[in-house]
Amino acid sequence: MQYPSRFPGVLDTFLAHGSRDGIGLDIDWQKSDEPGSNEFDLITDAILQIERSLGGGIGVGAGLWDTDRDTGIQVEEAADEDIIRFDTAGTERMTISATGVVDVADLAGGGSRYIYADNVGDLIAGIVDPIAGDGTAGRILRRVYINIVDGTNVNTLKCNVGSRWNGDTIGVTDNIIKNATTGDFTLNAAGTLLTIEATGLTGNVLMAIGSMSYNVSTSSLFIGCRNSLNDIVVEFMLNADGVAQDITALVDAAGATGQMIIEILYVTNA
Repeated sequence: MQYPSRFPGVLDTFLAHGSRDGIGLDIDWQKSDEPGSNEFDLITDAILQIERSLGGGIGVGAGLWDTDRDTGIQVEEAADEDIIRFDTAGTERMTISATGVVDVADLAGGGSRYIYADNVGDLIAGIVDPIAGDGTAGRILRRVYINIVDGTNVNTLKCNVGSRWNGDTIGVTDNIIKNATTGDFTLNAAGTLLTIEATGLTGNVLMAIGSMSYNVSTSSLFIGCRNSLNDIVVEFMLNADGVAQDITALVDAAGATGQMIIEILYVTNA
């Protein structure tokens, strides 16, 4: 016997005794013989069965899951958290917050890839890996500053290196003379190249870039910063013509004790 439905398109064009498969769920379409029973009772029963099959209905843990419950969508992992969570193979891959922030991450890959979008128009996508480079393991990113001032003796420098982040430190070294190595610093004969020696650095330097954060001299300058034989080399050049400058003269401009500060970002192999 068949029971015509008053809700076409909601479940089906008719309901029948017995068992019927719908979206992979076994739903028992039973019509009650109690007085007043109608199709609405059948729909209500069906909805309740679907909710139970989908993982808890509208309560905590509600969601849509595959057979082994390691891939699915969960709408309330904790009570009233208002977050939609998307899992695959037992790992949470994506969330949508109560305010509409979408966060997608490759958590199984160590969170190395991600997409983030919020409700004020920000969209960020990238690879969370500060040193992707050529893929060589063990490389380390470091940031330091080098402070350069006039040395106690004529035509010398006083320098020290401080860590900004994960960087090396070198204590104050005075009277760094030209054409010689003093402590962990070397100044060439012309005074134009100042080298931080590998003896004061961790591992071998593979790359270095620098920027000037403080220039007390009277000259408009730009800097060169590079790695050379595991050392870091810095030099100062005039903006106007690129001519390298004697650093001892720059920090002693107009007879005053000057100061230069260089920020250096570098990569080492250990």
